Amino acid sequence: MHDPWQTDPLAAEGLVDARLPADWDSKFDLAVLSGSDSTLVAGALCKRGQARLLIYLPSENDQAVKMRLAETAPPAKFFQSLDELALMLDRLAVGRPPQKLWFFASLDDQVPFPAPVKKMVDEAMPLWLTNYHTAQQFGERWAVQGLANLPALMKTPSITTLRNAFSGKPAIIVSPGPSLKKNISQLKALQDRAVIISSLQTLKPLFSEGVIADFALVIEAVDLNYMFAALPPQYLLKLPGLVLGVTIHPDTYYQPLQNTQIFSFASNNYADEWLYSNYGDEAHLPGGGSVSCAAIAFGSYLGCSSLTLVGQDLSFSDGKMYIDTAPLGGTSATLSSDGQTLQVNYRGMSQEVQNELRQWHVRPTARKLPGYDGGEVVTTADFFHFHGWFVRFAEYHKKRHRFYNSTEGGAFIPGMEHLPLAEVSRREFSATIDKRSIIESRHAAAMASPAQAERRARISRFVRQCAEQLRQVTALCRRAADLETATRLRKLTLSMEFFTKICGQRLDPIEAATASQIEQEAARLLPLMAAIEQRIS
Repeated sequence: MHDPWQTDPLAAEGLVDARLPADWDSKFDLAVLSGSDSTLVAGALCKRGQARLLIYLPSENDQAVKMRLAETAPPAKFFQSLDELALMLDRLAVGRPPQKLWFFASLDDQVPFPAPVKKMVDEAMPLWLTNYHTAQQFGERWAVQGLANLPALMKTPSITTLRNAFSGKPAIIVSPGPSLKKNISQLKALQDRAVIISSLQTLKPLFSEGVIADFALVIEAVDLNYMFAALPPQYLLKLPGLVLGVTIHPDTYYQPLQNTQIFSFASNNYADEWLYSNYGDEAHLPGGGSVSCAAIAFGSYLGCSSLTLVGQDLSFSDGKMYIDTAPLGGTSATLSSDGQTLQVNYRGMSQEVQNELRQWHVRPTARKLPGYDGGEVVTTADFFHFHGWFVRFAEYHKKRHRFYNSTEGGAFIPGMEHLPLAEVSRREFSATIDKRSIIESRHAAAMASPAQAERRARISRFVRQCAEQLRQVTALCRRAADLETATRLRKLTLSMEFFTKICGQRLDPIEAATASQIEQEAARLLPLMAAIEQRIS
């Protein structure tokens, strides 16, 4: 027989009141329920205004329960697997992090909450906090640059056209860590037998070995023209694919790359999704804040059977952060005498990038990780964070891919098999792959599809709508003295997602901004929107 709370809504509300912390914030704190007995509890939570609610229904037979819950708990998100949960947590992790978590499986305290689900949620919290602070710092730039990139995106398909394009084929993810010098010379013999995915910085070391990457990823919001300038023009003419984040520096979309197919994606988790949603696309890669993390996620997106890391030190070797032949090869890190902090000395990058990195790495705290060959290696807090991301990614996707760490130095990454690249080559890289033709044919099909034409039309409408809304806001601000106009101004301002993302930092909370403050922000954005309008015409 079921307990009353399972059939009586009032009893369920009493249960929730008794179990939730007194200072529970229904708007921001996260509740995670498990199993079919959570129906009334979910309803009771939603009656209290619960906004963040995840419900684990692992069985295919839970469809009826899901339908009931959809009626009683409309904000709830349902998941059947850890893969689905990972995506949900990634999507959630763009707003203010929860201060508290509540896990519920049963009134009976002897029934534990599913441990793998709880572990994943617990581990997502530090990442959520990092993403939130990152978005606070870079949110305005992402929004402004995303808008500025819209004319280029009208001519660019997203990575959705590449989903599973290399199903069953092996991939090598090449990063510019100092250990890359140990096996980079082996890549030339492998470049026709594996999909080679690289960061932009690794292209120069690859070129020095006569290796052409198949894809280079860019997620950085700063101007990286100096990295393109470090590459010979003939190399750029041979690069098959360039995969660009939708909010990167706009100049990157206009590099002279006649033979390179460009694909776009949301590079800042779901913080960029608002741009894609305006033209009916969804091209998201979980990136963890690092281009190397995004690169292995891209290899998974391509459907590759095995994912092999090289040059992914996630630490320092003799004070070096990167292989000498990389554009930033002269950058070094020095451990303080007490072993607590690191002094990072930047070389080879633009002044803009140096200034930005110094904001993040002012006397960064030294951390330690297990070493590839045993013992421990020293690293920074951000590399430490990326290491944890790789560990979780390998754990969540171990049934879909074989993971190898062939860095042959740096940090040990649990969940991956640690083998020299030569050994992985004997296991994985046997058949020749006609990669360029696959990339070119997928790109051409996407560009010729009706969906791409509709995409162009929707982007054009979105840009013109944004510009018109800004003009309306400006007009309303100038006569916002009466209550009716002030109400219209507030409603219009809050409905403009691009405006709130760009101006939310200075107008926080934006709901309380004055008409003069809003007018000032709108006046600042109007020239940008006018320039974008002109470029799409």
